[in-house]
Amino acid sequence: MTADEAGVLALLYEVGDRGEMRHNPKKNVLFVDQEPEEIAKALALSVPQTLVLIASGKAKLKAARDKRPPPAVDRTIFASWNGMMISSVLEAAMAFGREDLRGFALKSLKRIVAELWSKEDGMWHALADGNRKVRGLLEDHVYMVDALLSAYTASADAAFLRSAEDVMAFTLKHFWDKAGGFVDIAPELHEGVGLPLREVRRRPVEDSPYAGANAVAALALQRLHALTGNDDYRLHHDELMIAFAGEASRYGPVFAGTYHLAAELWIHPPAEVVILGPRDDPTTLALRAATTETFAPGKSVLVVDREDAYVPALVEPMRSTREAKAGPVAFVCQGNVCSPPTANPDQLRALLVGEDPKAP
Repeated sequence: MTADEAGVLALLYEVGDRGEMRHNPKKNVLFVDQEPEEIAKALALSVPQTLVLIASGKAKLKAARDKRPPPAVDRTIFASWNGMMISSVLEAAMAFGREDLRGFALKSLKRIVAELWSKEDGMWHALADGNRKVRGLLEDHVYMVDALLSAYTASADAAFLRSAEDVMAFTLKHFWDKAGGFVDIAPELHEGVGLPLREVRRRPVEDSPYAGANAVAALALQRLHALTGNDDYRLHHDELMIAFAGEASRYGPVFAGTYHLAAELWIHPPAEVVILGPRDDPTTLALRAATTETFAPGKSVLVVDREDAYVPALVEPMRSTREAKAGPVAFVCQGNVCSPPTANPDQLRALLVGEDPKAP
């Protein structure tokens, strides 16, 4: 590496005599500290010169690193962690209009479902070297339900909603506890493993460190009820919330924040957006985009594109109105009240953030 390359990279990565490692201050942890424009000004170089030196210097660093033994990489694919990441990526993709992120997240989700899920075995925990390992863990199921519901919101593809219902049906069958809520391990799925699972199983609700499985399940049950009208989801949701009320109050909003979010959305119902119209119609797409990119905690987005599809009871009578028959329209329902139909994306955004929508 030339002196000019070293000088530029030293400023780029903040390499100095004293590094960031407390146990050995001579070691530096590389991180981007300055922009090329700042480096160019400091070294009296042009920006194009600086960019060339950065590129050539980084290439030489990479070549030197490639000669060393690479660090060990755990390539195991975990259902629960992928579910969390997929949900987060889809939220970001919808908020910022990133089709590349949406596409990759949906591709990842389809792979997880194809390789780790079956209606007979449920969701397997891990895929390592092509082999499925460990099953019967609650967090794998609830985080994948959450991811599937996020995928339905992001795509309006009813196949994701059906898959979410399949996974939740399995979860209710094998993990539901008569005291209310879900246990973390399904004993009948672990026969012969030599562990006294019936003695050690528990009902996790605390966030430690990521969102508690029962709290995530509560949020998922509420969304499933909004999207399907199935009262079984609502009844299980309410029973779960009541079962953990005392325990969550002891944990407080820091260690049981997800439960407290679910409680807030139980007391103050979130927006339920219902869009009537063909899924690929330009107006439907515009209304969906306005909905998904607008922040409204806990909102659900239901696209009704078939005559026999589920429609919430509050919206059903309005399907025959002149506005609904004229083309795709959206309703925003909250509690026992729905807005008038609108085909205007700006009006829809205003309704979601609680503003008075202006006339078209």
